[in-house]
Amino acid sequence: MGIAMSLVGKMGMPVSLSALTDRIFDQFFSKEIKTFEEFHIHYLEVCNKLNSTMIGQHYVAPEMAKIKECYNNWSKEADTQKKKDLIVSLLTDHVKLTQTDPSVMMTALVVPPAAMILKRAGENVPQVKRFRLNLVPDYLFVPAVTFFALFGTKALKNQA
Repeated sequence: MGIAMSLVGKMGMPVSLSALTDRIFDQFFSKEIKTFEEFHIHYLEVCNKLNSTMIGQHYVAPEMAKIKECYNNWSKEADTQKKKDLIVSLLTDHVKLTQTDPSVMMTALVVPPAAMILKRAGENVPQVKRFRLNLVPDYLFVPAVTFFALFGTKALKNQA
């Protein structure tokens, strides 16, 4: 997240946003890195961290030759800002934006209210009353029905 914020900071936004990038850079690349293997491990850790925290973006590790080229340039640099810029440029070149399927989004929006309606109807409709939905608490019923509906939507999409 900080790398994206750092890029925004370079475009004229407040500089305090780049503090996040600095923190990530300090966390992973401030240690003494002497070999390419160490650099590669730290780069993959950054990608993992960003992929686990950022929604909608996926950082893909490039082929080994590009990382090796970045490491060679990175190890020659003395200025930490230029080192950070090299890593930021490598990350921004290999970002893929992921899009959520509209059918999944509609399912996620429609199913929770429909589940509550089904549960309330289960109290009065004899055909649904036999399932005894009123015994299941709302905080378990709605997420379970939503999960199964999303799972079914994804399964149908993957079949097609």
